[in-house]
Amino acid sequence: MRDDIDKFFDQHREQYHRQSPPKGHEDRFRQKLKRRKGKSTRYRIGWLPVAWAASILLAIIAGGFLFSNQGGLETPDLVKTTKHFEGLVQEERSVLVSMNEKGAGHWFADVESQLEELQKNQKQLQKEYRRSGKDPRILHMVIQNYQMQINLLTDIKTKIQTHEKQQSKDYRDI
Repeated sequence: MRDDIDKFFDQHREQYHRQSPPKGHEDRFRQKLKRRKGKSTRYRIGWLPVAWAASILLAIIAGGFLFSNQGGLETPDLVKTTKHFEGLVQEERSVLVSMNEKGAGHWFADVESQLEELQKNQKQLQKEYRRSGKDPRILHMVIQNYQMQINLLTDIKTKIQTHEKQQSKDYRDI
């Protein structure tokens, strides 16, 4: 095939021969080709695929960091609030438990079921607070829920004390 091409150009050289290359051009070109064949060819990676890979890796690392911080770690304001109000709830609950031991059992069961419902709501609110990006309105709802638990316990405690006073007064009147 090469012979056919060479033959074609030899026959039609005059038609295509307008300007000739400088002397020794063909020799220099062949020498460059020989030098290039001797070198080992390296595989070059373009900058665009590397940039894509780096950006994807960076996004995965950042997402993992944000996810681990959001899911596992509590925020300082939520921890403070939770500890403070849980301490108050436990204090009121222990007083109610001691009153229950004195014989106020029929109220105690009802209070326990209401308290369990409020605590379920409390856990859901805390999850929602973390998920929402620490929305202050949800933190306010968390605080309100704790206040409802404390109010429930203090109201029942007051009712039990009032009932006990009424019973003791009725006993003295007899």
